[in-house]
Amino acid sequence: MKRFITIIMAAFLTLIVGAFVLIPINNLISYLANIQAESDTANTIAGFIFFVEWPLLLIVGGIFGNWIYKKYLTNASNGQSKAS
Repeated sequence: MKRFITIIMAAFLTLIVGAFVLIPINNLISYLANIQAESDTANTIAGFIFFVEWPLLLIVGGIFGNWIYKKYLTNASNGQSKAS
């Protein structure tokens, strides 16, 4: 259960941070593609964000959360560095 919670928390944290970081890039894409906010083509950028960008951020966050769990939260780790 701890692994599942770690993966979910990392995925949503990556989604939130990634969405804010990618706002300027999304605006640049819509500017370069000449997509106006009030036109019907605005659904193109929204579809890209909701169906491509956010799922990829969730997947990357889940992989990152699983890596964090394996590296730092497994029973094999005892809190001491391997150098000592």
